[in-house]
Amino acid sequence: MTNSRSAVGSGAAANGSGQTSSARSQFSLPFDFSYQADIWGGIRRSVRASAETAQATAAQLENARLTYQAELAQDYFQLRSIRSTEELLQKTVKSYEEFLDLTRKRFNNGVASGGDVEQAETHLYAAQTQLVDLEIARTQFEHAIALLIGQAPFSISNSTLPAREPPAIPVGGPPRSWHDARTSPRRSVRRRRRTS
Repeated sequence: MTNSRSAVGSGAAANGSGQTSSARSQFSLPFDFSYQADIWGGIRRSVRASAETAQATAAQLENARLTYQAELAQDYFQLRSIRSTEELLQKTVKSYEEFLDLTRKRFNNGVASGGDVEQAETHLYAAQTQLVDLEIARTQFEHAIALLIGQAPFSISNSTLPAREPPAIPVGGPPRSWHDARTSPRRSVRRRRRTS
């Protein structure tokens, strides 16, 4: 705050008119204040639009969370299917190996032909190729699930997932690197509405 005073002496004024001047005070405050009347409702509409934008953003966040959860569920059930098929195919490969061994013994004893041995080998090699393809697909789904629950790709292996239940989805959805998992969007929108 600034205060300045100026006064003219008790005698005649400096301009020679014979009038006396009184003391003047000048005050200056260090802040500005302005007010705008909301006659046409522009400010109300602006506040309402901001609240609706916040609500839409919260809805988009919930949509993204639901998308990640649906992707996790699909990957989990596909992984379960691949693991079941892989177990069955491993038994099939073992059976084909035994059958090829039996066919070779029969060929050596003159009971089976060379074509029978080749056919048994073909069945075995086809089953082994399918098994390799399933192992690749299983690894890809394990890595995808690990990323969706916020872990390193190699952290989930064949034995770490439960046999009957899908993995727990993180409380906040995707990992914290994508958004803050501890805040609920609906709760934060309600909190903003209360304060405004």
